[in-house]
Amino acid sequence: DFIPAQGGNAFAMVNFEIDKAGLTFDAGSARVMAFGVILKKDPAAPNGEEFLRDVKTYFDVAENEGNAEQTDVHSFGMTLPPGQYRLAWGVMDDASERIATTSLEFEAPSYGTGELSIPSVIVANRLEEQTDVIDVNTVYRGTRVGNIALSTDLDGVFGRNDELLVLYFIKGLATDPATQQVSF
Repeated sequence: DFIPAQGGNAFAMVNFEIDKAGLTFDAGSARVMAFGVILKKDPAAPNGEEFLRDVKTYFDVAENEGNAEQTDVHSFGMTLPPGQYRLAWGVMDDASERIATTSLEFEAPSYGTGELSIPSVIVANRLEEQTDVIDVNTVYRGTRVGNIALSTDLDGVFGRNDELLVLYFIKGLATDPATQQVSF
């Protein structure tokens, strides 16, 4: 998954599940480490790749999360300039030191050029009930920033106790010198 970041870069998120049969659960939980390296494609570099950075992130996994076979989804991320990359990474069970590795080639998009549209998950619009006067006693739908409201349109059905992570990125906010109010 990619999200626009500053300077035309992309914030890349790697989402993964772990095979529960391969983990050592101690007192209902396991500790795993995601590790690896990010290599940027470069024809001038030896082997055609340049080392960019390493990855080393720990996760605590509960025995009752996910289903009988797989854990819940975990993720780690990094900001990357546009280009071609390879992520060589793996997951290690801290207790047994069992390791599973994989390699993934991908392209980080450029968000610095061209028209940037709002993803389908997030819709920015004026709400029909909005007037020039905002009633502080009224609960409005969505998230309000000035006279623009951000409403969520999540494509999916979620259980009562499911946890969701919703990210909003608002760029171009500034203070109007005349009114001292924040605007786009």
